[in-house]
Amino acid sequence: MTGIAGALTNNLHGIAGVGGGWSPDSLGCQLYAFKVSDAEGAVSTSAVAEAIRDAWPEYGVQVLNASLGGYNYSETLRAALCSHYRCAGILVAAKGNDGIDDWHYPSDYDASWVISVGATDRYDNRASWSNFGNGIDLVAPGVSIWSDVRTVHDPPYGSKSGTSMAAPHVTGTVGLVLSCDWWQYPEDIQGVIRAAADEVPPPADPNPGYDDYYGDGRLNTYRAVLFSGSAYAYDRYRQNGGSVVGITDWFTMRYDGESIGDLRHGYHYKVKRYEVRKDILYDPPYFVQGPYVWGVGEGQSTGWSAANPNLGVGYSSVVSGSESSEGCTLRTYVYDVRTMLGTPLGWYPCAPGEAYVACTVLGSFFGSVGEELPVERRVTTSHPNPCAREARIGYSLVTSSWVKIAVYDVAGRRVNILADAMRAAGEHSVVWNGQDSSGREVGSGIYFYRFETADRTETGRMVWVR
Repeated sequence: MTGIAGALTNNLHGIAGVGGGWSPDSLGCQLYAFKVSDAEGAVSTSAVAEAIRDAWPEYGVQVLNASLGGYNYSETLRAALCSHYRCAGILVAAKGNDGIDDWHYPSDYDASWVISVGATDRYDNRASWSNFGNGIDLVAPGVSIWSDVRTVHDPPYGSKSGTSMAAPHVTGTVGLVLSCDWWQYPEDIQGVIRAAADEVPPPADPNPGYDDYYGDGRLNTYRAVLFSGSAYAYDRYRQNGGSVVGITDWFTMRYDGESIGDLRHGYHYKVKRYEVRKDILYDPPYFVQGPYVWGVGEGQSTGWSAANPNLGVGYSSVVSGSESSEGCTLRTYVYDVRTMLGTPLGWYPCAPGEAYVACTVLGSFFGSVGEELPVERRVTTSHPNPCAREARIGYSLVTSSWVKIAVYDVAGRRVNILADAMRAAGEHSVVWNGQDSSGREVGSGIYFYRFETADRTETGRMVWVR
């Protein structure tokens, strides 16, 4: 699996990995192996959970590949995935090889934390043994895949089949998308991978759009990287003031999130769940077919999901069928909470009118989604990155235009404005020296620049090191 995801390319040796560097000039993705089995090869849930929890804080690993799984649900493993998600991490998981639609883990845990991958052959036919349903995201090649394998033969390569071979194709692609350096949240990673997937045509898949066998389609690595480049614009919307559209009866919910207010981890409560929806209007509208849109949870949304047990994690989702070039409708949930004896504890995580929902929108103002823009309309990624003294952001204009470039911190607060004026056609650049609008030096961390013209918005990420 590691070879599929990250083996070096262009070295006339072995195989070429999806996220492997162009040897010898680039090493590509950095890979870590976490041991989760004992001497007999048996995998334990506790070992997998420990590896997931330690991945980011101990080793800085953002994307995990799980070419393993089973049919036993584990709250321990789900909590570990939640912890990784809160560190902006994501798990790519094999869907399983029994040709059934039973719930399979970790591939079928909470949708925004996991990319669930099924398998196809070279003709885009779903492998008969590939599991399906329960929120499958997409499919990838998984039949007779040539890779590095454990063998007594030399060289150590061979063909294997399974969703375990399909998942690392997606993992390598996620590494490439991350290298484009501007996706901020796990939902963004999952969103661009799914948006870039190719619709599988009949007769392999007779059902247009998303379905339980192929998800959003077959992995398209090139398109995912293209979507992550400067030819495409993305924007984020975060608003409150939504309306309640549905209320449940009282039911018992277990709260497994961090203790907050009167809520305690591991306790049961009587709750009513309120569904809050908010209509989002894009400004300006996307004047092309599309765009792609997905909800963003932790760090942006203040409502929770409808899950029970509930981990108290920020959640927003797009209401199916509400998407258009002008906007969409987002949903989240809040709870009226009482103790099991009936004592009122109030609203959690907030009252309905205070609940924020958020989404990311990916598209183009200039042409059809999927059509690359001419080079002269692109914004150059800040350089160097990471930066310690200054960051230079270059851009080109086909015609004279008003330009605004601002810097924001990870909380969305504006730090400084680098440009806000008319600029002539041609090449331009601005420099950020690591100071806020008052001339004070900012701390180390991740910052974002937002480039705006009258008909375009683009955002990029910078890592500032003191």
